[in-house]
Amino acid sequence: MAKIKAGRFGWRKVMLMYETDAYDTVSGDQSCFLAMSSLVNFFKAKNVTYGYFNLEKNRHISLRNNLRSEIGLDYADLFLGPMCDYVIAAVARYAAIWGVPVVTPSAQANAFLDKQGQFRTLTRIMGSYHQLGAVFQPVMQLFDWRVAGLLYEEFDTTEHKGHHSCNFMMKAVYEGMKVKPTYRKFLSSSPRLDFASLLREMAKSARIIILCASPHRVREILLVADDLNMVSSGEYVFFNVELSTR
Repeated sequence: MAKIKAGRFGWRKVMLMYETDAYDTVSGDQSCFLAMSSLVNFFKAKNVTYGYFNLEKNRHISLRNNLRSEIGLDYADLFLGPMCDYVIAAVARYAAIWGVPVVTPSAQANAFLDKQGQFRTLTRIMGSYHQLGAVFQPVMQLFDWRVAGLLYEEFDTTEHKGHHSCNFMMKAVYEGMKVKPTYRKFLSSSPRLDFASLLREMAKSARIIILCASPHRVREILLVADDLNMVSSGEYVFFNVELSTR
């Protein structure tokens, strides 16, 4: 991010939008706050006016009212962040109407591919999940694999968190592979999960299994798979899409 050339684009007012722990599963607690704080010295050196907008502390008001009252229609020349896909979707739609650029390491879901329409001012510095589907497709073709099993983590609807990032990632893989899929999901809030039953069910139709879950869940799944002789038998292939680095 330090390579951003504010002078080149004429940016003089930048709004740093973040949720303190929005990416805690990737790089730890308060990672978003620390990332935004690291940009402050850079903006000071470039004589760029900046402001903070903590989405977490402003949940009691609608995002639209927040943007109007706290930012205004002409406050910022650039929005950095936020991380949550649901929040960035709303911010990017308003920013497109106002003609304000939005730069974020998030927004990797396929829905944000609409660069000619509602997300025309959005720039994603980490690409998209669509690229993962493009990676798996030639691998499946090379080995003539016809069916893939997708096993991923999801939020419980009662938690009101929307979809897990693994849901968005698996959708992109499903659309990109162009092979017959079978899928199973499990709730991240469940303290005890019967992975043996999930794996046995998937084994009825797939030998290629793609995983997306938190590191400790992936470890549990592979240990159970080993107990079921799915690892050492040579009959199954496991891919783990690592969205977390902790």
